[in-house]
Amino acid sequence: MSDQQFMAAMGTIALGIGALAVWKNEQYLKELLVINFEKIGMVGYAVFAGIMFLLSRKYKSWTREFSQRTRLLSKLWSDRSSVYVGETLDDGEVYIPDRVRTGHVQIIGATGRGKTDSVVLPWFMQDLARGKSAVLIDGKGEHALLERIERYAEPINTKVISFDLGHVEKSAATNPLMMGTAQQITDRIFAAFEFEDPFYKAVQYEITGFVVQGLIESNEVVTFKRLYEVLTEDEKLSELAGKAKSVQARLARWLSESKKDREQKLAGIVSQLGPFAQGEIASFVNGPVEGREFFSLAEMLTVSEEKKKEMSEGKNLAVVILLPTLLYQEIAFKLGKMFLQETAWAVAARREKSFTPIFLDEFSSFVYPGFNSILNKARSSGIALHLSHQSLGDLEQVSKDFAKAVNTNTNVKCLLGLNDPDTADFFAKHIGTKGEEKITERGKRGGFFSPRERTGDVSIREVEAYKVHPNRLKNYMSGEGVIQFALPEGTIVEEIKFHRLPAEPA
Repeated sequence: MSDQQFMAAMGTIALGIGALAVWKNEQYLKELLVINFEKIGMVGYAVFAGIMFLLSRKYKSWTREFSQRTRLLSKLWSDRSSVYVGETLDDGEVYIPDRVRTGHVQIIGATGRGKTDSVVLPWFMQDLARGKSAVLIDGKGEHALLERIERYAEPINTKVISFDLGHVEKSAATNPLMMGTAQQITDRIFAAFEFEDPFYKAVQYEITGFVVQGLIESNEVVTFKRLYEVLTEDEKLSELAGKAKSVQARLARWLSESKKDREQKLAGIVSQLGPFAQGEIASFVNGPVEGREFFSLAEMLTVSEEKKKEMSEGKNLAVVILLPTLLYQEIAFKLGKMFLQETAWAVAARREKSFTPIFLDEFSSFVYPGFNSILNKARSSGIALHLSHQSLGDLEQVSKDFAKAVNTNTNVKCLLGLNDPDTADFFAKHIGTKGEEKITERGKRGGFFSPRERTGDVSIREVEAYKVHPNRLKNYMSGEGVIQFALPEGTIVEEIKFHRLPAEPA
C-alpha cells in the first residue's frame, strides 16, 4: 500500500469515528451551541472576515497586472495622434502615438506571418487618412502592393506617386542627385557605389567632386547622365571647365593627362554610372520626363506641409518606391542605397519637424552600413522609420555591430512569428521576465508496478519567467504577435491580433 492510499484509509476511519461521536453526544452538543451561541457567532464572523480579507488581498494580487495594463493602454485611447494597432487577447484595443513612433519601429517576422498586411500597410494608410504625407520603400517590389494602395487611396483624398523599377513604362521619374551641395552629392554617389582599389577610388572621388561642383556653379542640375557625359567626353569636360571658374584650373590639369590614363583612372566610377546614364532605367532616374510624373524624395521630406499640398494638388501625398531586388539585384540595391542617402540628407536639412512616417519593407535587401547614422538623428527631425525584415541574420549580413545598433535604436518592436530560434531567444530576452510562483511536488520511488509515487508535499517559490516565451514567439499565426513600446508611465508589452485592412476600401 502506498502512502497516499494509507492516508486515505486513515482519513476515512477518522471521519467515521467523528460521525459516531457526534451521534452519541448530539444532545450535549445542542445544549453547548445554545449556551455559547453569541461566542460561536463572533468567532464565526471573525473567521469569515479573515477569509474575506485574505481573498481581497489575493484578488488584488491577481488583478494588479491587469489594472496596470488597463491604466497604460487607456491613456492612448483618446490620443488623436495615434494609429490603431489591433486587439489584445482579451479584446482590449491598442493604439500607438506618433511621438512613440518617432523612436522608430522594428517589424520582424518570417515570410508569410503578415508584416506587410498587418503592420506596414494598415499603418501607412491610417497615416494618409489622418492627413500625413508618407513614404513606402518596398524591397520586394510587388506591383500588387501598389495596386492595393491606389485602391485604398481613392476615398481618402490621397495622391500616390509610384517609382516602380519592375514596370518602367508606368513609373514616375526621379533624380537622386538633385538636392544638396557638391560635396553632399559626391558623397551620396560614392556611398552607393562600390570600389575595390583605394587609390583609384580617391582619384575618382576627387575628379567627380570637381565635376559636380562645376555643374552646380554653372546652374545645372546634377544627373547621372550629365555626370557620365562630362566624365567620358573631352568636349563636354572642356566646355564645363570654361564655364566653372572655381574648378577651371583643376579640370584643365586633368585634361592635360593622356586620355588612356584618364580612362583607366575613371573606369570604376564610369562603369557604375553607365546603367543609370545609358541603361534600361536611365529614362526615369535623370530628372523630369515629359509624360511622366516626377518626384524628389529629398525635396518631399524637406519642404513645408503647405508646399507638399501644392505639389500634390491639395491632396495627401504618398510616395511608393518599389525595388524588385530579385529582378534587378545590382541596380535595385544601389538605387535603394541612393534613396536612403537622400533620406539621410533630408534628416539633416529638415527645418519643419512635422511627423513623417517612412516604411522600409524588407529593408535588409538594400541597407548599407552607414544607415545607423539616420536612426540616431531622424528622431529629432520628426521622421519615424519603420524597418521590416525577417530575422536578426538579415542585419548581421551587414555586421553584428550593425544588427545591435538597429535593435538598440528602435524603441518599438512588432514581432509576428519568428522561425529563427536565435531571433526568438533574443527577443524573448529583450522583452524581459516577470516574477511568478512555481509549485513543485515531491515524489518518491514506488514499487515494481509504480516506479514513482506522489507524496503530496509541495513547495512554492518565486521565479523569473519570460513575459513571452521563445516558443510562443515562434508559433504565432499570420497577423498575430507581440508589440512592445515604452511610455513615461511604463512599458507596454501586449500579445495582440494586429488590425488588417478590409479586402476592399469602404
